[in-house]
Parts: sequence; structure tokens; C-alpha cells
Amino acid sequence: MIKAILLDFDGVLVDSIKVGHQAHMKFCQKHEINPFKDLNDLKSKFLNTHTELYLELGLDFNVIEKGDETFKNFVLENNEGVTILKNMDKVIPKLAEKYKLGIVSNNFKEIIEKVLKKNNLLHHFSFIIDGDEPGSKSERINHCLNQFKIQNHEAIFVGDMIHDIIEGRKANVKTIILSTEASWNHEHDLIKHNPDILINDPEQLLEVIENDR
Repeated sequence: MIKAILLDFDGVLVDSIKVGHQAHMKFCQKHEINPFKDLNDLKSKFLNTHTELYLELGLDFNVIEKGDETFKNFVLENNEGVTILKNMDKVIPKLAEKYKLGIVSNNFKEIIEKVLKKNNLLHHFSFIIDGDEPGSKSERINHCLNQFKIQNHEAIFVGDMIHDIIEGRKANVKTIILSTEASWNHEHDLIKHNPDILINDPEQLLEVIENDR
């Protein structure tokens, strides 16, 4: 029986892809690299965490770590461009009636809380585990389940990226991938990695999770 739903933030709860792309381009210009031709190219290449991506591009870890402030400040200054995903504002309250809700994201808690509070959704979530927490996303998923005192088979993780499919498997948690225009990877690339379940609208979450009870 499902007791908890863990959700990623970017691409699942919010549409942040355009602001995120702008933040990455600002960071790239500062360090004189140009890995993405455009937004579609970012979706094709952004397959892991941004730290792993920029390490592969030859940047030093300390440079990337300091750059986190660049990302955070840019998104905070431009948070009007980060909007709740269509229909998700209706879905979250309904999910919260039946399940414990948590967020496991590589984004920053300050941004997550600011956006959700502005949209009157923050109070529905019992835990927010962000990118500043140690460990991989799969380890942070399990940390969240420990906080809930819930077994892996009693939870579902909702993501939007290939990275989420991989980390969900590592965490031994059923993973639903939400593929929309706000997703950070293309649907055809997501399908290649055989997600447990793939949906195209947040409202499908209600039906899919109910059928899994």
C-alpha cells in the first residue's frame, strides 16, 4: 500500500526550464564555455546533476561549488519566471489528503520554499530534502523515507529526467516520470531508459497512484 509520494521540484512541481537555461548560460559565459546551443540542446545533454556535467566539461569542483551561488541568486532574482506546472496546483492538495508528501530535489531549499509558499502549496509537504543535503539523489530518497518511517515499496518517486529514472531504481522505489514541455529531458530519451511509468499530465498521477494502492 502506498503511503508516501516523493516529488522532484524542477520539471515536476514547477516549470523552471527557461529560467534554468538562462542561469546555466550565465554560468557558462562567466567561465567561457559553451556546452549548449539552445534549450533543446540542454535537454539532450543535461543527463546528470549540473556538478557532474561541468566536471565532465573540465571545470574544477571548487569553481562549480562557488557557482551554485550564481545559479541560486539568478533564479531568486528571476523567480517570477518559475511557475507551478499546469494542473499541479489541483493535484497536490488531493494527494495530500491521502499520502504523506515530500520533495527530493537538487535545487535549493530557499528557492523551493519561496516558490511553493507564493503558490500556497508549501504546507502540504512534510519534508524538503534539497541539493545541499549530502549523498546522491537515491540516498536522499531513502533519507526521506527514513524520516517518514516508510518502506521503499510503500513510496513512489515522481521525476522528469533520465537521472531520476536511474536514481529511483537505485533507491528501489517505483518511479513515475512526468514528461511535459517543462521536463529537463526529451521524451524520446526518457523512453529509452524504460521508466516504470511515464505520464504527460500531472492529473494522471491521481489515477496511476490510486491504481497502485
